[in-house]
Amino acid sequence: MSVIDSNNQYSGQITIGITGASGTPYAVELIKQLVSSDIQVFVIISAAARVVFKTEADIDVPGHPQKATEFFTEFFNAKPNQITVFGKDEWFFSCCFRFCSTKTNGDNPLFDWNLIFHRGGRI
Repeated sequence: MSVIDSNNQYSGQITIGITGASGTPYAVELIKQLVSSDIQVFVIISAAARVVFKTEADIDVPGHPQKATEFFTEFFNAKPNQITVFGKDEWFFSCCFRFCSTKTNGDNPLFDWNLIFHRGGRI
């Protein structure tokens, strides 16, 4: 399980949720800009998003969170612990569900958006 270090050297933190909706170029550019701005990035990426990454950009993101973290760290030339990828059992929390469910049709509230953002682990 991944651990978030709240005493870090980065200028901020942001969590990005990436689903299977077409939008790989936006996600890649966003993470690139955040890394270059010295922001610590927490990534939640669905299996469908990994397929879209491979299809749209020929980027083969590993399915295991630790391997995906290592991959993104190298791919974006990030500092150690600047990018952390969470697995499906590591990221769900109720405030995110309430936030998203008010913005979607409720069928699958966490995956209706291409990218879901919140800063510093809180909404």
